[in-house]
Amino acid sequence: MEILKKTPAITGEKNPREDRIVMLSDGVFAIAMTLLILDIRLPEGLPHATFQDALELLLPKCISYVISFIMISTYWGVHRRIIHYLKRIDASFIRLNLLLLFFVTALPIPTTFALQQHYEDPFKLSTIIYTLSLALSGLTLAALWMNATWKHRLVDPNLEQDTINYFLLRSLISPVIFLLSLLILLLPVNTNYAYFSWWVIYVVFFLLRRFQTRLFPKVTEFSEQNAEPVLADPLSARES
Repeated sequence: MEILKKTPAITGEKNPREDRIVMLSDGVFAIAMTLLILDIRLPEGLPHATFQDALELLLPKCISYVISFIMISTYWGVHRRIIHYLKRIDASFIRLNLLLLFFVTALPIPTTFALQQHYEDPFKLSTIIYTLSLALSGLTLAALWMNATWKHRLVDPNLEQDTINYFLLRSLISPVIFLLSLLILLLPVNTNYAYFSWWVIYVVFFLLRRFQTRLFPKVTEFSEQNAEPVLADPLSARES
């Protein structure tokens, strides 16, 4: 009598939902978001300053905190979507993911001196470092998606090319606009205009969503209600 048994999982391939890299990534994103708030405190050593003066000095840090929190939470959402479409994880994906976590954990550092007004900054280094930190995190996420979807390496072979292209474009919008905003620093204008230009990100996202059906008609959207992989797990039990 023939006995049915499960075929062992292929070495090096795992269901991404069971892989420890997912828990590690979620934990690092959560810690980075928490670390942002630790530097938000009233300035000390202002003997003749009023409480209103202290709040005004604290305002730049609050603004940079909000920006960084929004971007880290956005990047976490993109990372979650990438994991959703994965069918397996390999060594190159893990290395890129660790690089992403490196940039994310480092982001609280430039957040502390972004928009700072206490020191002379003739070369606008605080703005440059902060902007590059945000851009590098976004570019690494785009690289993760490209690594996973190149020739459908780590995703389902039936995943539509429109879906791949659409989410790659969405992943590149933020970092590209961050990098382009650095060109404003070459102009004889206030540094804050570089930060104001980041509102363009929301405009571009709005336009992309508006014309999505025309440009990418076969996109398979991520479903919040159904967080399972798009198609069946290829490592499920098989008859032999």
